[in-house]
Amino acid sequence: MDRNNLSQIKPFFHKIQKGCCFYCGQKVSINAGEIDHFIPWSLYQYDTAHNFVLADKTCNTRKSNKLAANHFYEKWLRRNAQFQTEITEEMEKYNFLVDRQRSESIAKNYYLQTFKLHEDHGFWQP
Repeated sequence: MDRNNLSQIKPFFHKIQKGCCFYCGQKVSINAGEIDHFIPWSLYQYDTAHNFVLADKTCNTRKSNKLAANHFYEKWLRRNAQFQTEITEEMEKYNFLVDRQRSESIAKNYYLQTFKLHEDHGFWQP
C-alpha cells in the first residue's frame, strides 16, 4: 500500500504538540518536523489519523520500525483522547481513515506481543 503525502498534516500536529517532538520534547519547526507513524508502517501499512505524531528527524530516524517505550504509548493514548475531535475533524479534510479505536486496538496488540516476547527490551526510547 502506498503512503500518503504527510507534509500537509504537519502544521496540525505541530500545533497540538505545541511545536515539540512527541518523543524527546525538544522544540521542532514545522519545516524540520517529520510525521511519524506511531505504530510503525512496517507493522501496520495504513495511514490512520490517530496513528500520527510529529517528531524531530533524529527521533524519527532512530525509532524507525520499532515501537516506542511504554510511557510513549500511554502518552499517545492520552493525546488521542484529549484531541479526539480535533484529530477527527482535521484529518477528514485530507481523507485519512479516522478510526481511533482501530489504531488503539492494533497498538495494544503489538505492545502486548512485544512485551511478552522481549519484556522492556523490545522498545525504543530516545
